[in-house]
Amino acid sequence: MQRSVLFKAVIAAGAEGFFERTIKERCLLEKYQVKFPPGSESTLHIKPVKVDKFDNEILLFNRDDNGIADDYISGDDAIFDLDFDITFDVGEKIRVYYNNTDNVNEHEFYAIFRILQVVEVV
Repeated sequence: MQRSVLFKAVIAAGAEGFFERTIKERCLLEKYQVKFPPGSESTLHIKPVKVDKFDNEILLFNRDDNGIADDYISGDDAIFDLDFDITFDVGEKIRVYYNNTDNVNEHEFYAIFRILQVVEVV
């Protein structure tokens, strides 16, 4: 069964922090999309990670994918479609860090993670 985990937020000027969702059942993240509406001028930085049961963070993109050169994703009127196969166990988290480097304007982003339930055959 396929499900989606959605993060949608307007980030205040100069704000940084993170949002997270705890995984309730074993699943596979196959792909996700990050969208920046027009006007952000690449000043909003997003960093999606997996947080495992030991609180280790695993970056959910490869730096060379889709022109991503840094430890974060940013854009202006841009959509990033990312394929990333990684399994999540119960209690692990999807965490999305944000940093709005624009100290004057708020900016918005969307991130949609498409996950598949993993059914184990015994």
